[in-house]
Amino acid sequence: MSKKSKKTSQTNSVFVAPTVELVREYCHDRSNTVDAEQFVDYYTARGWMLNGRKMKDWQAALRTWEKNAAEKSKPRYSSEPAF
Repeated sequence: MSKKSKKTSQTNSVFVAPTVELVREYCHDRSNTVDAEQFVDYYTARGWMLNGRKMKDWQAALRTWEKNAAEKSKPRYSSEPAF
């Protein structure tokens, strides 16, 4: 497949918003704690837009939510005293 054909096929793909059940299955497969209903509601309310552009890959967006949830659960302080 040529570079031009590959690029065209990627740009012509139509985004289909996932169902809550599909997101829930993906979360289960990845063993994460992302709330599937919250994820779908969040992006549905925003027209499945991401940084002003129509979303192309909801799985990638969900992996970002997963990463952010893991970061939030980490302690922000050092175990060493600060004196």
